[in-house]
Amino acid sequence: SIIVGVLVLLMVMVVGVIGYGVYKVRKAMHVNSTTGAMTVNTPGFAMNADSGMKFSAEELGTDIYPGAEPAKSGNMRMNIAGSSIVSATFLTSDPKEKVVDFYKSKLGSDSTSMDFGPSAILTAKKSDQDQVTVTISQQSNQSDGKTQIHIQHTVVTKGK
Repeated sequence: SIIVGVLVLLMVMVVGVIGYGVYKVRKAMHVNSTTGAMTVNTPGFAMNADSGMKFSAEELGTDIYPGAEPAKSGNMRMNIAGSSIVSATFLTSDPKEKVVDFYKSKLGSDSTSMDFGPSAILTAKKSDQDQVTVTISQQSNQSDGKTQIHIQHTVVTKGK
């Protein structure tokens, strides 16, 4: 019965720690009721997610596919653990293969690519501190059948 008591005490402590963490994140989280934009700021972590975000090719580490429209989700800027992450999603009516060819030419011959049928992942490691990943997918039951382009640019900002 002492073991059961210790286990119950440990479980209560774990639940308390998780609850406190959720409370701290909730206090640090702000949602704009008009736009739905969300920001979170805590020591060592900052995030901004907004469907109306605009991104430059420089921020994304590669060009935006010509004519692609920003998607309503999958867009964010985040700083965490000494890294800056910019993530954006775009849609185009062009076929997946055409988009893959475009990004293969943009990311260069040192990039890697994996094709999974309806999806492809291309990665370019510009340096130990700078990487771009482009995920391209086309599925008839998602995004009105349009090709989805997700670009993630990660830059290590500390310890360079």
